[in-house]
Amino acid sequence: MVRKAGLEAISLYQMKFSTFMLACKPNMIYNVNGQKGNTFSQKGCGGMASSSKTDTEVIIGGKVFTLSGYESEEYLQKVASYINNKINEYSKLDGFKRQPADTQGVLLQLNIADDYFKAKKQISALEEELAAKDKDLYDLKHELISAQIKLESVEEQVKTLQKAQNEGEKEIVRLETELKKK
Repeated sequence: MVRKAGLEAISLYQMKFSTFMLACKPNMIYNVNGQKGNTFSQKGCGGMASSSKTDTEVIIGGKVFTLSGYESEEYLQKVASYINNKINEYSKLDGFKRQPADTQGVLLQLNIADDYFKAKKQISALEEELAAKDKDLYDLKHELISAQIKLESVEEQVKTLQKAQNEGEKEIVRLETELKKK
């Protein structure tokens, strides 16, 4: 724990994290029921979007929010559940509970951002690993094709040699037959 200006802060190192990417939601609008001034929109990437807009009420930190977006209701509930789990996880820590509400909010935001960047780093590492495996697969396919070409060439040589052997055996039989006639 670090003391600064009489406030106790919890370092990122001391908090535990789980992986989640919250910043990547297409046209999601969050607002607190009954408070028109607390609305914001965030656009980005997303793979869970549907063609129709979904509005669903969720409870986050004991407050009711209406989440609107092009994701399924199940997905929006999953986002709310993630935030609630984070709140519950940190609320169990004495150092966190002693912080003012605004500091708690900032610490939650920092830790969620930390989760996001760790997830991005993990995705990047997995993409690099996938690219390396794709290259290995390409190389193996190339080796397989080369081996198949060599095999076809060897099979052709075997056929040519077998044909020559058959012709040689026929010649031997013909010559032996000629010798017996003399």
